[in-house]
Amino acid sequence: GAVGDGVLVPWVVSARSVRALRDQARRLSTFAQDPSRAPLAEVGWSLLRTRALHERRAVVLGADRTEIVAGLDALAAGEPHPALIGPSSPQLPAGDDVVWLFSGQGSQVVGMGAGLYERFPVFA
Repeated sequence: GAVGDGVLVPWVVSARSVRALRDQARRLSTFAQDPSRAPLAEVGWSLLRTRALHERRAVVLGADRTEIVAGLDALAAGEPHPALIGPSSPQLPAGDDVVWLFSGQGSQVVGMGAGLYERFPVFA
């Protein structure tokens, strides 16, 4: 189902070729259409943390099954869509890593940490 409150969930799709990427998107779309399947956030986490990240990648962002399915269907068809980032291939030379740095210098607005704590239990 839906994550709630318009929270976007990323589904990372990767494969060794563009054709395989489209095939994977097609299979994931079929999976996502079934509301009895795992929650969107759990699937998104699994796609990122338990699957290999291959050369060809795309990310589908959605707050509910309808948005996720629309992005996956666009990826499968090779068409652009607002919920779709990519597909792309790595542009960095082999061995280089991309790093995000969160300096911990404080919140950008008063109460930001409290808001994250209330909205996202994992933040606690």
